[in-house]
Amino acid sequence: YNHTGLTSATTYYYKLFSYDGTYYSPGVEVNATTLVPTGGESYTYNGGLGSYGTINLTTGAFTSWNFKPQGSSYYPVTADNDTLNSQYAIISDFGFPAGYYLMHVNFTTLTGDSIGVVGPLASGQNVIKGMAYNSVNNNWYVVSGNDFGTAAYLYTLNITTGALTVVGQIQNANLPVGMAIDCNGNAYIINVVSGASNTAVLNSLNLSTAVATAIGTDLGLANVTGFSQDMDIDPSNGNVYWSGYWASGFFNEGGSFRLVNVTNGTSTQISTFGQYETITGFNVNEYCVPSTTFQLSVNVTDGWNMVSIPGLNTPDQNVNTWWAFRDLGANVFRYSGGYQPVTDATPGIGYWMKH
Repeated sequence: YNHTGLTSATTYYYKLFSYDGTYYSPGVEVNATTLVPTGGESYTYNGGLGSYGTINLTTGAFTSWNFKPQGSSYYPVTADNDTLNSQYAIISDFGFPAGYYLMHVNFTTLTGDSIGVVGPLASGQNVIKGMAYNSVNNNWYVVSGNDFGTAAYLYTLNITTGALTVVGQIQNANLPVGMAIDCNGNAYIINVVSGASNTAVLNSLNLSTAVATAIGTDLGLANVTGFSQDMDIDPSNGNVYWSGYWASGFFNEGGSFRLVNVTNGTSTQISTFGQYETITGFNVNEYCVPSTTFQLSVNVTDGWNMVSIPGLNTPDQNVNTWWAFRDLGANVFRYSGGYQPVTDATPGIGYWMKH
């Protein structure tokens, strides 16, 4: 017996009777308390078990809630949140081609509300691969791909209707399998590079231009697939988590829950999942605290200046956004074992900029 639509952290009492056609038994009384995760836990959907639940971010242990608000013929392909104990999820209907629907899932009341159809996808695109919320500009983003891994697109998502608006075709990454955005507005995708053994590569993603830039060369999960994965960032500490999935021949596949290093593009396995246990609709139960805005004016001299940035700019952190009158004939450099040209600035790092 499944009792759905319950409120989290609430004790429910039941009395069970047997009946022989004439008389009822005295009955047996039982009770149970529904679960609710603390901040730092994560909500996710386990495709093998067909249920939402939580993943412990330290051990990777999954706890099923026997909760499936989207119905038995649908599953969440990706999700993110902007508040505690809820998520916005993009749901697939398993069709050919698949149809996608936006749903708001409330993990306190254990209910789900359908918002609308997600689309339209760009020409030649038929698979949604990831979504993420950017707290810096209060925008939602979606990435898509196709069945052949030959092209991918970036969109903004209207969270009240499900409508997509194309930002552009993603450059340098054709098969993304997840997307996450940190509290500073830095976006990341995981791109699968096809080969004898598919390789997953972490990329940064410019949300204005849709240009992806590889970070490292291999996240370390062999035979990674191009489907059924998700990722998110823990705003409390900046950790990036990836629920990868691999396959090697028939009936030889499984999941891998991993911690990603965004500096060098490697990852460490936290736990494994069995065949068909795809971990999607994944979000950490934390959210970014809104930042304050302020006006900034700094005098610089002609020639080379040592500069840094105190926060985040709108619409992006490109060096041309920060220093609109810099000498375009000279790169902006940071020092890391040598002078390295950069296109985007990061708070707290010093740069040489020629005005």
